[in-house]
Amino acid sequence: MKNIFLPSDLIRRINSFSSVFKYDNDYVNEFFLRSTFGSKDYINDTLSLHYCYSNTQMKKILRIVFIFLALSLLPIIILASILISIYFLITQRYELGITNSKFSKIAIIRYGPTFSKLNFLKRDGVIFYTDSIKYQHPEIKFSIYSQPLSVRLTGVLHITFYAIRDYLYLIDMLFRMFDNQKSFNYFMYIFPRIPAKVSYEYYLLNIICRLSPTTLYTGSKEDRYAMVDSRLTFANNTKLICIPHGMEYSIKMPMGLPGDVFYCYSEVSEKYFKKIYTYCEDKFVYDSKILSSMLSCGIKPSKTKRVVFFPQLREFNTNIYIMTELNKLDLNYFIKLHPNDSIDKYENLFNDLKIINSYGDAISNNVCLSCASTVLLEAIYNNSDSIALLVNDSNITKFDSYYPALHDASILRAYSFHDLSTILKNIMDPI
Repeated sequence: MKNIFLPSDLIRRINSFSSVFKYDNDYVNEFFLRSTFGSKDYINDTLSLHYCYSNTQMKKILRIVFIFLALSLLPIIILASILISIYFLITQRYELGITNSKFSKIAIIRYGPTFSKLNFLKRDGVIFYTDSIKYQHPEIKFSIYSQPLSVRLTGVLHITFYAIRDYLYLIDMLFRMFDNQKSFNYFMYIFPRIPAKVSYEYYLLNIICRLSPTTLYTGSKEDRYAMVDSRLTFANNTKLICIPHGMEYSIKMPMGLPGDVFYCYSEVSEKYFKKIYTYCEDKFVYDSKILSSMLSCGIKPSKTKRVVFFPQLREFNTNIYIMTELNKLDLNYFIKLHPNDSIDKYENLFNDLKIINSYGDAISNNVCLSCASTVLLEAIYNNSDSIALLVNDSNITKFDSYYPALHDASILRAYSFHDLSTILKNIMDPI
């Protein structure tokens, strides 16, 4: 099987609309992603992009309702921005070590997966900062919000101004690209999150200006925080390196992907991104050593292999179906649940479940079964066999259309449980 990703006609069609969303704000990638890729009815969503771009077909009454709703909520945004600024003013302490040291390389950690994937950078002297209202870890002693009193005081004004600016940008974009359901849905999702985003922007800007780092590492890959990282580092002549905390989407983002260097999850995704982002193709890099450092758990190889199924957090019915079929195969298998999943949901349906609690033990030296997930790539870098379970239309669509990185020749594909049985036999009992 070749290392190649050929986007479907639908993905090509979605990508062709990327140029329509030319708005210079930090939210356009997210809105585009949610308007097309993140919805269940991809074809209708893509067609509706053309519909919502045509002013003559917009529903004027709904647009007026939207504007009225948006403007009526502006005081809430202002109040929330003032309150979060006061929160930082009162609760955060000024850490001398943050401002008195000139760190040449820093990393911003906003998620647990980002920390686990960027942890290897400590060997190169990279100093980690956490967005502490989103994520905290005892090994990370610096928070971007631990700034001098003067910075926190002026933050009350700056954060409020940034919030008003972002809010008006957002209203303008959604009004111009108005499609009633998607515009309302994204607006209701994003407006309570604006104060946290602009707080991050203000304090990160002060970190960059104060420390003058040569390099900033981020795990954000296309969301509003990624756009902030990209914009602030560009304005301050700081090199931005993106080591994404999750796999890259095949969709072409209107504002592109962040970074002067963007590390891809596979050679397949590197080649694909070089084709669709021709104006910055040199920044996309696949480096097997970097990927190994990101994904390897460091557990010594072993000849003993177990079959381990990794259920998807938001695919309960699919998980139940797969586990039922695995039981029909009379297969001795184990389960590694997502950290946010609960065994209680499954114990009432299945007897004698075998659970592996340690992710390192589960992903290493085993046969790993999963639907479209980073697990399939991580297994490769942990001496495991990787098998994609493509047993329904939804899984096949996600695998074929969502993630170029999964089109790696090392990932085996089972389109039925008969296929799976044959693959497992070849792995466990090679001729």
